[in-house]
Amino acid sequence: MLPVQEQKKANRILAIECAVENGSLALIEGGFVLASTSSEVGLAPSRAEELIPAVDLILRKGNLSLKEIDLIAVSTGPGSYSGIRIGIATAIGLKHSLNVNCIGVPLLEAMALAIGSSDEIMSAVPVGKHDIAFQSFRRNAGDNLESASIPSAASEQDFLSELRSFGRSKLTAPPSLLERLRARTADEVELVDAGPALAETIGLAAVMSHFDSSSLEPLYVRNQVARPTGF
Repeated sequence: MLPVQEQKKANRILAIECAVENGSLALIEGGFVLASTSSEVGLAPSRAEELIPAVDLILRKGNLSLKEIDLIAVSTGPGSYSGIRIGIATAIGLKHSLNVNCIGVPLLEAMALAIGSSDEIMSAVPVGKHDIAFQSFRRNAGDNLESASIPSAASEQDFLSELRSFGRSKLTAPPSLLERLRARTADEVELVDAGPALAETIGLAAVMSHFDSSSLEPLYVRNQVARPTGF
């Protein structure tokens, strides 16, 4: 179970994450994962035509109806541009149809929040075919998470250079990205698997007090370095 701090009241949360790979969904109740699903079940939430059927599936797994959902939490990215748009648009639609609150949760921050006590944390997700979006965080003297950089994107090689300069730290990333980076990561970096269902991370982060309904702006980042033609 991911660590959760400063829990709000026990809302039933539908969490939507469509920014990374095929996406995932989760139901959170009282700070615990009630049910979660990803494309392993045959539905890819990041595809517009499969997101609502995937919502129906996760509700059946959690033995809940849409009317019992108190809050929609959606990943605002970074990640797939189309996936981010699909997730946010669906979350807003559900908000209006159910008359419930909807909050946006930055994915990299949510991943860092899921890490227990650690001074230096780097969160990373794949962006496009070749690049990596990342952001660094640290915990202050009060053990509160603070951003140490802005969200950025770079090639894999440039990201690894940035990670080496970060020093002793924890790197959290989805399993497929960790597998790509494992052999090229310095020994002083501890690799932390963010899990295949990042919607769990989004939903658990949603119980933190500083996310609200004004945070639905999508977070798009891209590598600003020009690539050779045909790359």
